[in-house]
Amino acid sequence: MKSDENIKYIEQILANDGKLKKDYGEVESYNIVSKGRFSGSPSLPAHNHYKIRIQTKNNSQVIFLNIFKEESGKLIKYEYED
Repeated sequence: MKSDENIKYIEQILANDGKLKKDYGEVESYNIVSKGRFSGSPSLPAHNHYKIRIQTKNNSQVIFLNIFKEESGKLIKYEYED
């Protein structure tokens, strides 16, 4: 769950997601608070989930990030919410 590949995806999402920047501001640093793996259900595919504290210039915020990947490890999509 906390592989180098997943860390790379998390860092790319925090640095490049325009909506995240608009919602929270430019992320200066982050800390993974907790992590887990959802093995899937008929309505939701398997994914890794993270609780992440992000630090922006003027604020500290906790977000919940879900990362969906193919079996090969390639990122399919991600979702976040606060």
